[in-house]
Amino acid sequence: MKVVIVDCNCRRESHHRVFAEMMPQLARSGVELIVSDHWRDEFATANLVVGADPIADRDTLSSTRILGQRTLNRLTRLEVASEQNGPVARYCSPANDDELTSATRMWGEVAVLKYDWSSRRNGVFLWPLTERRKPFPPDFKPGADLFMEFLPDDPATYKIDAFGGEILGSWILPTRNMTLPDWQVILDQKSHFFAPPESLKQAIAKVSIALLTHGAGYTSFDLMRSGNEFKIIEMNTCGVGTGIWEEWPSQYAEAYSRALLKTVERLDAIPFFSDLRARAKDSNSDHAAAVVLDTPEQLTHSARAADEAALPDSAELRFYNRLIETERLAPRKLSKVMRGNAEPFLRHAYETTPFYRDRLARLFSPSGTIDWGRWEDVPLTTEDDVATHRDLLLSRHVEALHGAVVHCVAFHSSGQPMTVSKSTLQLASESCIEARLFRWFGINTSETMASLLPEGSGVREASWVPKWLALQRGPLLVADANLSAANQLRWLQQCGAAALKALPSQIHALATAAAEHPELRPAVKVIFTNGEIVTSATRSLCREHLGASIADIYGRLETGPLALQCPELDIYHMQNEVCIVEVVDENGRAAPAGGVGRVVVTPFYNYAMPLVRYLTGDIVELAARPFGLADRCACGKSLPVIQQIYKRQT
Repeated sequence: MKVVIVDCNCRRESHHRVFAEMMPQLARSGVELIVSDHWRDEFATANLVVGADPIADRDTLSSTRILGQRTLNRLTRLEVASEQNGPVARYCSPANDDELTSATRMWGEVAVLKYDWSSRRNGVFLWPLTERRKPFPPDFKPGADLFMEFLPDDPATYKIDAFGGEILGSWILPTRNMTLPDWQVILDQKSHFFAPPESLKQAIAKVSIALLTHGAGYTSFDLMRSGNEFKIIEMNTCGVGTGIWEEWPSQYAEAYSRALLKTVERLDAIPFFSDLRARAKDSNSDHAAAVVLDTPEQLTHSARAADEAALPDSAELRFYNRLIETERLAPRKLSKVMRGNAEPFLRHAYETTPFYRDRLARLFSPSGTIDWGRWEDVPLTTEDDVATHRDLLLSRHVEALHGAVVHCVAFHSSGQPMTVSKSTLQLASESCIEARLFRWFGINTSETMASLLPEGSGVREASWVPKWLALQRGPLLVADANLSAANQLRWLQQCGAAALKALPSQIHALATAAAEHPELRPAVKVIFTNGEIVTSATRSLCREHLGASIADIYGRLETGPLALQCPELDIYHMQNEVCIVEVVDENGRAAPAGGVGRVVVTPFYNYAMPLVRYLTGDIVELAARPFGLADRCACGKSLPVIQQIYKRQT
């Protein structure tokens, strides 16, 4: 008996501990387990194939029994559970507002709107059912999207993982009350053990067995507690996260092994690949069917040739290396790169985001190309738009290859929190820009980075360097930001020759203390700052009393880095490869060279929640003639220049 698991979370260099423990356990029962991070045609001869994500069409798979194809949407998964008398929260998928009113008459004042396209907590919103209700959502799709009753008693999410009727593990995810404006941001990341009642385990196991006939194996059930009852609110059957394996690897290995042994006894109940692909297409659920890598040939030559001692190839590393080239291009070529990076993003925002459907229509010519001459005709997106129209700003389709969606808290100029969703692709681009700043200022990845964080004393993390950038990564040493400046200086002396990362206000206090206590002067090489305005006084104090220059990142949480400190001058180079940065007047038109205006930004890589011409609360001054008669800065970069930042909101 041969079982193959094609898992997008599989480590290429070595198997995850759970998989490694499963192999000998299954072998003792006569089952050969093969785990791979990519598809091979030889896997089609296996008795059972389990995919963490759907596999694309191929003739060799037609008669293979397979789990992991996407045949069920958000609604139909709940319908399967309901058919098995599972404890499902009340839900409906109405065609209009009258049907919604009828179905939710006994639900209370609010419901939860859940779009089928959502990723994790993306695309989930509170929906008023009283006189405050909005018009019925125009993009709601009956048969896929749904409304669910709001369960107010306990905001925590109770998680149960199951496979083929076997409970693999259970824990509590400390989610927050949906009435909070930033409820999607989970502050407590610790996993808490949860022991489900026996009756609940039996009910989940029954549903899990039924899911096999729909091609769903590994399923993560989300439940909430209402009074003394647990109710299913979500069932994730594709791309299930395995982060929880790190908490209880042996438990998951043993339970997953038992689950596979029970499942191979039920092989006749599992459909063939050809049948599942037909079902997926009929239900319009096959859009992610090519997520799994096809063969090793899809990997780059450098990645295949690399041995375990070499840095593996990655999209981040390739993009980072391109940045080294593009930052020195002539202005016209740099503009071409910027527009080339922007165009697929703008097309994505136009086609998949309701908020921009009309706003961006004017930008596209009849032939479908972008008319850049009409760029300034696109209305500005405001903080109020982000705070009140989040449901319309979220993309209805984020490619799986762009990564999972994460949520973070930004703050409106009024001080109120607002949630911003980011794709992993956006976070990767931000990581590349930060790495660029380190390179500009000559920081070697093997060196030490010191940082000041609230209640951070004694914390030592593995490294400050992203894994994609280098194999040898220096340590990150963290001290408590609440210590006195003099004690922080003493701590920095113990760190030796290190770079320092902190807020400008913290750095100013350190430099002032060093002026009063020259014997405490540390061996700081360079100071990295962000989040606040860096004044000329702070720069002077640092150079004189800390012996180091400041390397500042100008950015915002909503958008990522917008400009980086020049390594030669006290100016900022815009990051045109990842965003369009505009400085505009009160009418939204471009300010002249040397002019002062409001900052408008369009980041290119947040496909989860596009922001096009986002008006920040920041005010900056453009450089009049940044490079004199040359086309490059004294540092050799051709990236456009911000002369000075006057107002900066974190």
